[in-house]
Amino acid sequence: MALELNGTTGVSLVQDGVVTAADLASGAITSAALPTGSVLQVVSATGSDGYTSSSSFVTTGHSVTITPKSTSSKILLLATSTSYKETTSHGRVTIYRGGTNLGDTADGLGGSDVEAGAIMSSISYLDTPATTSATTYTIYYRSISDNFYWIHPWAGGTARFTALEIAG
Repeated sequence: MALELNGTTGVSLVQDGVVTAADLASGAITSAALPTGSVLQVVSATGSDGYTSSSSFVTTGHSVTITPKSTSSKILLLATSTSYKETTSHGRVTIYRGGTNLGDTADGLGGSDVEAGAIMSSISYLDTPATTSATTYTIYYRSISDNFYWIHPWAGGTARFTALEIAG
């Protein structure tokens, strides 16, 4: 059965036996009633100003905290930033869950090799934290050569870090 969204009458023709219009109207839908793969919640943060010359991973200070509703949930992490560099810069970016690096110890979850100019950087990771406790994810980065810019302050760069809880 098809789903119809109407600005006047609301939701109708919802698939039988899964979600009813009355469920939506009453707020009776819980995360447990949603099918696997449903997005249960989204947490997002922004940040600016960030570069490092450290050869070890250091925090960018950009983090999100999410409290999973179920131990079977997965957390999809998405991070993007805009940068500008006048000279060559090489670096790596990763995400930490608490004190645990979710990426490779040397290369993290990805990197950027900027000859010069503007660049859009992004990384993503699907984590399975197996907890219902508040969990903090933080972006870390390290330089391979010169100052590595995750976000360039003079370019008006902004980073966005988003965590989506996915029903498991």
